[in-house]
Amino acid sequence: MGEIPAVPAQCPGKRGLLSLAVFGALVFVYSIPGTVGLRNLLLLLGLACAFPGLRILSSCRPLRTPAMLWCALTVWLILQALLLSSYPAQALVNLSGDWLRGLLAALFSLSVLGLLVKDCGAARSVSICLSISVVALGLHPILYLAQQGWIGLHTGSFPFQYHDAWIGGRDFVSEVTNACLAMLAGDMLSRSVLRRPLLLIPFWLYALLATAALAATVTLSTSLGTVSIMTALLVAMCGVIAQKKSGRWPVFIAVGLALAVGIGEIANDDRTYRVIETIPLTQDVDRYSTVWLDPLNQQFPKTASGNEAEVSTFLRLTWAKVALCEIVDYPLGLGYGHRAFGYAVNKRFGTNFDLQSSHCGWLDFALGGGLPALALWLLLSCFLLRYAWQASFVSPNPAGFALLIYTTNYLIRSAIDNHMSGLRLEQYLMLVVLLAVSATIPHDKACA
Repeated sequence: MGEIPAVPAQCPGKRGLLSLAVFGALVFVYSIPGTVGLRNLLLLLGLACAFPGLRILSSCRPLRTPAMLWCALTVWLILQALLLSSYPAQALVNLSGDWLRGLLAALFSLSVLGLLVKDCGAARSVSICLSISVVALGLHPILYLAQQGWIGLHTGSFPFQYHDAWIGGRDFVSEVTNACLAMLAGDMLSRSVLRRPLLLIPFWLYALLATAALAATVTLSTSLGTVSIMTALLVAMCGVIAQKKSGRWPVFIAVGLALAVGIGEIANDDRTYRVIETIPLTQDVDRYSTVWLDPLNQQFPKTASGNEAEVSTFLRLTWAKVALCEIVDYPLGLGYGHRAFGYAVNKRFGTNFDLQSSHCGWLDFALGGGLPALALWLLLSCFLLRYAWQASFVSPNPAGFALLIYTTNYLIRSAIDNHMSGLRLEQYLMLVVLLAVSATIPHDKACA
């Protein structure tokens, strides 16, 4: 493997500082809906400034297989849009949108890292980039809690779960909070198991970010987001136990606290019991077709206890069942895009219902790009997870744990929610590529 030479830790140059500022701003802005123009401007400015840093690609030989799979997936999506898609024009527009921007965002994060290596050394550059990422991500739960507190002081009640256009509502805050928790947990594991820090953050800020992320997890009450990050943390903890690594108890306490908070959030959510009662209703898709086809104008069925079905669970499960049937009819896909499910439903029922996503990223991806696209995506993800596991336990690297938790969380969240398109996909590609390349830097060069 071509290694990046280690140099004495120094401060970034002017170009590096500007690139870092743009990088941090882009990570923060990505989670705010309605900022496409600003994101594109920051991305172009960042690429223009940090482009020389792409020389770091020459040191990423361990990631050659994932890179080839990514190229194969991109080629398939283009050919499918041109030759097989029922909506070729829209599919090409979608590809040139979030898919291309995701690729550019990934290249930008790599170029920033490569630009810093010359001035700061390889491992220190990783710590700087990831620390800025965590702070930018962590600002969202902090601002969310501050907003709720401000409203509470003026109204006498704290409207947690409040949907606000500026922060994008619960789903967006939950997603970015999960990403922040994943990197913080990865750093905790690295410090405890490997005795090596990943992040360069003062303790007071570290504590603030962790507290805000956990508090936001509880008050947001997004069960799907909680389930995904809990599962990711459990995977990492099981790996530590299985490998019999030393220094386990301190991290067990910290990660166990996060798990306890998540379990408490789910147990205290009154929707949990309604979810269980709703599941049997979703088996009869045809009977309730008028409901799931036009949910805004229909009354939802009652459960066995007489309560109204839990809306989110009912729609997600019925849409998932319909999506599976449509995939059987269109195994090669209808054309890349998050509206593929809506197109399939309209073709089958001959109407123009305003449905877009099935709220399952994997099913949407299969309906859009076809089963070959989903197979390539899952294979690519498996290679990333395998590499993350090796970087965590076989050839220990401080970035390995963060890569393992972050990737696992995203895969689970995209399987139970629509997170495989748009700004969510772009931000994931931007950060997961940065983590993957960071994990190629040898352990003995980790910065203290």
